[in-house]
Amino acid sequence: MLTRKIELSARDTERFHKKYLRGNNCWEWQELLDGKGYGILSANHNNFYAHRISAHLAGMDIDNKAVCHKCDNPKCVNPDHLWAGTLQQNNEDKLNKNRQAKGKDFGMRKSKLTQEDVDYIRDNYYQKNCRVSNAKQLASKFNVHTDTISNVIKGKGPWAIKQPQQTED
Repeated sequence: MLTRKIELSARDTERFHKKYLRGNNCWEWQELLDGKGYGILSANHNNFYAHRISAHLAGMDIDNKAVCHKCDNPKCVNPDHLWAGTLQQNNEDKLNKNRQAKGKDFGMRKSKLTQEDVDYIRDNYYQKNCRVSNAKQLASKFNVHTDTISNVIKGKGPWAIKQPQQTED
């Protein structure tokens, strides 16, 4: 969604402004979110990130640029909290704020979960009676998709439960 030109009708712009709560600090998107918590608005048969629309409407030059959050809140569309930068600048910002993926335990570059996170998820998932809502809460806590929580619980993929190695006597 980085390079798609944002073209909004007056109606789309009006719809955009009705979909967030304007507070003293962050203006949080209240509608559709992607798996990482970023707001999405459909316009002209395309999906656009809400924070990119906000930057566009504020007059920022966002063509071929990332729109980054000073506040690190993916739901935020307050243009005062946004800045346009290169992908490299966005990645450096992420590293400087220690928001990069931490899943080295699993040999996955993009995983956000550590072994400690996986243990927490498994311990806490089974302590609740209503597993569906608990999976949503855990997904929100770790900023991952509910499918990731399901895979952790089921021991699928990189989160497979390793069996103890047999020793020969």
